[in-house]
Amino acid sequence: MSKIKEVFELIGERYLDVTHSKEDVELIEHRLKALNVNWSFRWLIEIFAAGGLWWNIFWWEWLSLNLFDMIYGWILNFIIGSLIFLFFWLTIAMKVGAVCTCLFLIFVIYIGLQLREGSKEK
Repeated sequence: MSKIKEVFELIGERYLDVTHSKEDVELIEHRLKALNVNWSFRWLIEIFAAGGLWWNIFWWEWLSLNLFDMIYGWILNFIIGSLIFLFFWLTIAMKVGAVCTCLFLIFVIYIGLQLREGSKEK
């Protein structure tokens, strides 16, 4: 498996419908450090994953989440975002459509980050 694929699968592990023990989270973090993932690249992947993998709340059937799942989630985000934009553009104004679409994308990233945090054992 290539390094980039493994990084995306390790990041996606935190978005699965399971509770991760402290040891599991440390193991994921240790493996990411072993792959030399720097903080800026990690931050970008986390934002990308949070926005794309929040769809996992609708179908909890995944065994692993990877880059394909993140891209699939972002395609769904852009479809829904485009529909929101078109609705508000046609009914109110283009600027309102753009603002509502941006708010939607910020909201889905927020939901995704909350799902990631919820995977930690309390």
